[in-house]
Amino acid sequence: MKLLESTEHDLIFGMTPSQQATFERILREYPVNPDKQTAISRTRDDDELTEEQELLEEAMAERRTDNRRDVRNFLREPGRFEQQDDEVRLRLRRTRVNWLLEVLNEIRVGHWHQLGSPEIEETVLTPENLEQYISMQLSAEFQMVLLDALNGARE
Repeated sequence: MKLLESTEHDLIFGMTPSQQATFERILREYPVNPDKQTAISRTRDDDELTEEQELLEEAMAERRTDNRRDVRNFLREPGRFEQQDDEVRLRLRRTRVNWLLEVLNEIRVGHWHQLGSPEIEETVLTPENLEQYISMQLSAEFQMVLLDALNGARE
């Protein structure tokens, strides 16, 4: 996937049909860890944080529900992907880039948690975890393309 054009309102990327299929597959994985709890504090284990923890989990569950719906709508939106010769064009509104980065990051981090939160050099690949590792890495690659496009588009 590469940036082809940057307009005031849109970023237009080119990709192969295979890259499109991979991009869509990665996004459909959202949310990777829907029940994964995010601790409000790693250093405090007080009973007083129970209510705050419950509020955090409730807010995150609502956010995941909204994002799941938004991912589905994003992928179904007419004109999102346009076939042009041997290439597929992805039109992305600038106002949606941060949202897409957030979704890809949650997918990447979810897989990382499923892998046991390893340091990259410590990752032991097995037939059972290879798919998670690949999805984690591909999510990161798509994030980098989007970030590079934003940085290049601002210059």
